[in-house]
Amino acid sequence: MQEDEWLRFIEKESKPKTKVYSVMSKCSDCELGEIKWYPSWRHYCFFPTTELETVHSDRCLLSISQFITKLNVEHKGGNGLPPTDKSVGIRPTIL
Repeated sequence: MQEDEWLRFIEKESKPKTKVYSVMSKCSDCELGEIKWYPSWRHYCFFPTTELETVHSDRCLLSISQFITKLNVEHKGGNGLPPTDKSVGIRPTIL
């Protein structure tokens, strides 16, 4: 489990090559969504829950983005660079 001031990232499923994480709000203890492997883009992505209408601040999205970037770097062998999004030909910016 990893957490910051507002969010908890909890591993909920381990598959042979990838994992699924639950993104939990520390304030309300509800699931905001999941981070899991998206095969079409060949990297981890955030899937917001459809059960709740959620609103995300820039800090919340940055925290989710940083966690996803870490997972993608680890999955690609830890070369220090996030994977290229081949669908649009860019690399995400790491702040």
